[in-house]
Amino acid sequence: EQITDNNEQLNGLDEQITERQRIVLCFVEKNPRATYDDMARAAGVSSATVRRDAEILTGRGLLKRVGSRKAGRWEVRGGKNHDIR
Repeated sequence: EQITDNNEQLNGLDEQITERQRIVLCFVEKNPRATYDDMARAAGVSSATVRRDAEILTGRGLLKRVGSRKAGRWEVRGGKNHDIR
């Protein structure tokens, strides 16, 4: 099942991230233990695409992986000028 973004707090990021990246952020905020495959299904794209998006979001300070690859979780974080929580 694909999810759509209803989170008004992300509206200020329109110019910085894609709609797909917004969907990924909203999905992992609700599902912090999501896998790349889970995120890919939610966004309707491949796992490789979601991995690239996660790298971009991590680089921008909006997403952080905490813990190990297998047992860790995702944290949605605010950027330098934006707090999306």
